Amino acid sequence: MLNPRRIVLLVLMSMSMSVSGVLAQGKSEESPVKVDKSPVTVVTKYFDPKRPPADMPKLKANEAAVCVSNFSINAGAGGEVTDQTDSATGIRATVKLERITLQIGCEIVIWLPKKAPQKMVEHEDGHRQITERFYATADQVALKLARPWIDRQVVGTDQDVNSASRRAIESAVQQITAQYMSAVHGESTKVQEAYDRITVHGTNKLTAKQGMEKSFDEYERGRR
Repeated sequence: MLNPRRIVLLVLMSMSMSVSGVLAQGKSEESPVKVDKSPVTVVTKYFDPKRPPADMPKLKANEAAVCVSNFSINAGAGGEVTDQTDSATGIRATVKLERITLQIGCEIVIWLPKKAPQKMVEHEDGHRQITERFYATADQVALKLARPWIDRQVVGTDQDVNSASRRAIESAVQQITAQYMSAVHGESTKVQEAYDRITVHGTNKLTAKQGMEKSFDEYERGRR
């Protein structure tokens, strides 16, 4: 029997705020929401189980391979200060969001032992295919989530209006990135876990293709 293996999904979120744009009065003629999607990158690395490299994720007991999927998002936003008032903790600024830029990416690294059995190779590739299936529509998901934030009023408090505006935009960006990660990373995790459970981590008689089909069928039924 083959040893079990797992899928590891990592999340990278970073953000940026428009400094000059926060106070700008003019509006851009471009679309207020822009999503830049990088092509998915896939790397397969082979290792000696007796001497695993330092940069390889640590395998758990009885594990023989691992697939690491890294969804990332960089978010930037800007808008116009519509109100500012004094408060006990500083300046309270209200910002109407006018533009949002999202940069999304996906990196997959498959770690396989040298001379890995074909069934193990196919199982790990199944994890890759699940990740790529979710990433295929990730730009549409990001656009759908970001659009409702345009013209929304967000509030921040700090010692001056610029800093308070930054805090307001930062709060919005954090919520947008969290929504995206929940919709892409969170949902893909459900299928990845079902795939390992249904295939017993690739050790039963099901092929990787059969395991993926059953996993997505179960996922779709759960969404109804």
